[in-house]
Amino acid sequence: MKVIFLDFDGVLNTDDWDPVCNADTFSAEWLAQHLNPRLVSRVATVADATGAVVVLSTSWRTAFPLCDLEQIVSWAGWNAPIIGATPQMNRQPRDYEIHVWLKRSGVTSYVILDDDEMTDDELRRRQVLCDSTRGLEEWQVDEAVEILNG
Repeated sequence: MKVIFLDFDGVLNTDDWDPVCNADTFSAEWLAQHLNPRLVSRVATVADATGAVVVLSTSWRTAFPLCDLEQIVSWAGWNAPIIGATPQMNRQPRDYEIHVWLKRSGVTSYVILDDDEMTDDELRRRQVLCDSTRGLEEWQVDEAVEILNG
């Protein structure tokens, strides 16, 4: 099984992505407007090209149930193959949460899409580091596919 560890902020949206949100309620549709469809489609390309599934490592997982996050991504234009999320471990870095998930799953083929650099050398080698002002760039799609298929 191939896995994409996915952050939202800085990967699926950027510092300057601020669409006009016209919803009256705090719904999945409203939240989906905070995801850039162009960036969402780039992650979909990675998943489609490799057969990878998604594990959410985004901080959004601490505020919303997994089913809501699936709906948010769907409203943004992608029926993502989300299989779960990294564990929420207060005061632990994201690196540690990813390591815990990997240890429990036995998965060895993975890529991390995040705008925060991993501190662990092993994880850093499997990370596509996004610039929070640009999100996942087109050239990084090929890098992610290469990591997953390599």
